[in-house]
Amino acid sequence: MSAGKTFATLPKLAVHLLQTRLVNIMSHGNYSLYEPREMNEENKEHFRTILKNFTTSFPFNPKLFAEELDEA
Repeated sequence: MSAGKTFATLPKLAVHLLQTRLVNIMSHGNYSLYEPREMNEENKEHFRTILKNFTTSFPFNPKLFAEELDEA
């Protein structure tokens, strides 16, 4: 089941708490700056969902990122 579908069925507070916990786990668990590893697909999906929710709640000025958007 995808992260978006999983989070869609939960109350907003529960989603916030779960996403906070996922960010904490992903940022502190088995991480090395000198030996980076690719995230597994499930974590990538969770990260995309969290990033989308964050940028929806806190929109950035698109002019600041025009070059990055053109390259993507």
